[in-house]
Amino acid sequence: MKIGIDFFKEDRKKIWILLPLLALLVVPYIVGDEPYLLHVFIIVFVYIALGQSWNLVSGYAGQLCFATHIFFTYGAYTSLMLLLRIDLTPWVGLFVGMPISAGIAYLLGSRLFHLKGRYFAVATIAFAEIMRLVFLNWRFVGAAYGLSVPLKGPSLYYVIWTSKVPYFYIFLALAIISTLIVYVVDRSKAGMYFRSIKQDENGAQHKGIDTSYFKLLAFMISAAMAAAVGTFYAQYVLYIDPRTLMDLLISAKIVMIVLFGSIGTVYGPVLGAAILIPLGEYMRIKLGGGSQGWDYVLYGLIILLIVYYRPQGVYIMIKNQIESIRRRTKNVLKMSRN
Repeated sequence: MKIGIDFFKEDRKKIWILLPLLALLVVPYIVGDEPYLLHVFIIVFVYIALGQSWNLVSGYAGQLCFATHIFFTYGAYTSLMLLLRIDLTPWVGLFVGMPISAGIAYLLGSRLFHLKGRYFAVATIAFAEIMRLVFLNWRFVGAAYGLSVPLKGPSLYYVIWTSKVPYFYIFLALAIISTLIVYVVDRSKAGMYFRSIKQDENGAQHKGIDTSYFKLLAFMISAAMAAAVGTFYAQYVLYIDPRTLMDLLISAKIVMIVLFGSIGTVYGPVLGAAILIPLGEYMRIKLGGGSQGWDYVLYGLIILLIVYYRPQGVYIMIKNQIESIRRRTKNVLKMSRN
């Protein structure tokens, strides 16, 4: 309740943020049940949520992680295995996959967080590749063949619909919730501690901050957020396998989206996904089957330009421009009054 009051007291000037949200709520009514357009929106929402997950542990806490897609995979496999083995709805599987992912993040982080910077990043890449090999050879979870969602007709229980509209609202809700989580963290004492750890971990320790605890906290929340997305993604695509979900390029795309949008900000991942994902889909349409991998080339070129010319990202760039225009406008108004 206090957070809601603070939003309208401290950020009432940012109420315009609600306008795009209201517009998104009516998108399915505007475009109709147009499969491809709704699919693009859904993928944008997926990467907003995954981007916020990565942003929390890497953008705020400063722990460069390349295993977000693995926790995403845990959520997908956990919910689908429960559905296939004991006919348990993914709505319940959601609350099983999230703590499993958070628990694995705790075990991984408690062993690896003594590594700093690029060494931790390399360790998470190694962990991701080990998990991919394990799942490729683990017959209990389908090994390389993967798992298929049982087609039992449109059902709220099984989270299966012939229309993409329900998935649109599910992934929109996940994108909003993940952004709100980062928003709350950004304005909380924990967020202040995360930023202190990112800027100077030794200095944060000298100030009395339990850096191990807060790094693990960020990692566990991030893992749970990614698992929640994976839960419903499995129901959306109807088929999952290690080669598709455990591709390291998924984490690379998440990183590029956040860097492009502005790392360590609430709205950076939103802006990054809203621009880069439709751009990649457009390339696939224009180039057809020959576009495989070219979207990553384009993303890489854009990131290089952003890092070179605007290293803070697009959101910070736009924010600074707006502030500059606002200051100039105020100065002009003061001069006209005088």
